Amino acid sequence: MTVEEMLKEENLEILTIVAGRFSTAGNFLGICKEKENGHDPLHIYKAQMETLGWSKELDNVEFPFAGLGRWQEVANRPGSMRFTATRVCKSMDELKMSLENAVSLQNQISGIYKYSNISS
Repeated sequence: MTVEEMLKEENLEILTIVAGRFSTAGNFLGICKEKENGHDPLHIYKAQMETLGWSKELDNVEFPFAGLGRWQEVANRPGSMRFTATRVCKSMDELKMSLENAVSLQNQISGIYKYSNISS
């Protein structure tokens, strides 16, 4: 599997967040370079921003940063969809490296699984 195949399979988009604001709940609403014209903002959970050391209280977000996003159902509102971040990183290089590592691990697991079925 390649990174591109994984992204397609998971319906994920690589995004560059170039602007945004925190909501009253502390989540971040990011404006993506790839989606600037008429697209809903990327919803980034407060906890995801905090893993990068950024918060509403500190108002210290550094642009641009990178993320993966996809449309998914809002947990507490069945039937309601929003464009949500599944992963955020401080740089595009960091995001690409994490994707390559994830694919490499998945390929290793698939190889072990395939081997264990052959030798059984």
